[in-house]
Amino acid sequence: MKRILMIGTGGTIASGKTAEGLMPELTSEQLLSFVPAVSALCRAECLQLLSLDSTNLAPSHWLLIAKAIRERYDRYDGFVISHGTDTMAYTAAALSYLIQDAAKPIILTGAQKPISFDSTDSKVNLTDAFLCACSDTLHGVMIVFNGKVIQGTRACKTRSKSYEAFSSINYPYLAVLQDGCILQYIENACRPEPVFYDRLDDRVALLKLIPGTRAELASWMLAHNDALILESFGVGGIPSYDGNDFLSVLEEGIQGGKTVVLTTQVQNEGSNVGVYQVGHKIRECPQVLEAFDMTLSRLGLRYLDLYLIHWPNPIQYRTTWQEATIGTWKAFEELYKAGRIRAIGVSNFMPHHIELLKAHCEILPMVNQLRLCPGVTQPEVVAYCKKNNILVEAYSPFGTGAIFKVPQMQQLAQKYGRSVGQICLRWSMQMGWLPLPKSANPDRVKENLNVFDFELEPEDVDLIANLKGVCGEAPVPDEIHF
Repeated sequence: MKRILMIGTGGTIASGKTAEGLMPELTSEQLLSFVPAVSALCRAECLQLLSLDSTNLAPSHWLLIAKAIRERYDRYDGFVISHGTDTMAYTAAALSYLIQDAAKPIILTGAQKPISFDSTDSKVNLTDAFLCACSDTLHGVMIVFNGKVIQGTRACKTRSKSYEAFSSINYPYLAVLQDGCILQYIENACRPEPVFYDRLDDRVALLKLIPGTRAELASWMLAHNDALILESFGVGGIPSYDGNDFLSVLEEGIQGGKTVVLTTQVQNEGSNVGVYQVGHKIRECPQVLEAFDMTLSRLGLRYLDLYLIHWPNPIQYRTTWQEATIGTWKAFEELYKAGRIRAIGVSNFMPHHIELLKAHCEILPMVNQLRLCPGVTQPEVVAYCKKNNILVEAYSPFGTGAIFKVPQMQQLAQKYGRSVGQICLRWSMQMGWLPLPKSANPDRVKENLNVFDFELEPEDVDLIANLKGVCGEAPVPDEIHF
């Protein structure tokens, strides 16, 4: 039976009535006494870390929760955090960055009504949280609430009283719960061991624009903080009226080492500052980070290891792709120069797409991510990338799973005493590109790494390269409807 640690922090779920209103008072042990069904799911142990209304939670408490999990990570199979709903999405986002790529479930849950009330959502939410914490295929930080499993970086409280309090913004639910069963749609990537962080910068200000907001307010916030999140209107724009030059204020702050993030007040569909003239100005200041479809509570990374343009010629920009690609890449260059991105690259770019960048930009892509798998070798673009010192990275190296059913691959696996996956990854490396396999299974991840102590014979390399059609064809980026 799995061992699950329940971490109590307070919130409505643990509240009782007082003369001044509801106030957290129940411990995590007391909460568990209301849901005896949990004992049939797992061996639950408790840690009462806090007893706060979530309105009073601060960044220091996020670090405390992350530290508690880090110190006990090896002793438990999963974690359930009981939490108030008002700031649960902020805590979930913060923990997602403080504890990255965890294989074990880290579940936040709570309730709109206290567990001691006759009519309450507490018992169902708490039972569902433990059910998810026992899962082998749910990984990392999530919110479980009202039968929904929401990615920790995509949750937002959208209702103040209803049981359906949380929504997943611009991202599908990871799973839903029904009659004690988990119906899972998405499995998060994970590592055998998570990456823990123990520091964050709490000097972050939020300015929500309203018509007539004065630019000096942004100037004051930048002077007294390390970062400013600017919530603009619609798809995003920077106002300029009556001598209020927001753009100059933001540029001055950036020159002083401040971080500026532009997002939108509209929850769904995200920002796109280049649509209107009032937003297009900000494209000329690429150091301003655009949040795109990120919710406010999930902003927080100081840098990215790799950032890619996913498609050179999407259907939305088919008639203006050159301008869009050049503008986007110049923004990438500025982010790279500023140290916010360790490496910049592209995906599905053919030679003529990269030649456009060579003609108009300073830095060549460091990576080109292509669909490369048995029978799909794209020799022309691979040769071009090698000539220009661009690392070729192979996505879908297993042909989205098709390769495991190919008899020739099974025969080679038997010949070398390896798995089909290992044969495929070794072939990719001998072809001269870096394979990018995806697995959430820790044993599979270890197996995928064990490919450096053998080599395929040249005739077998050729055999795999010529398995035409077994994994489909490479996409043609200028023609495909994407």
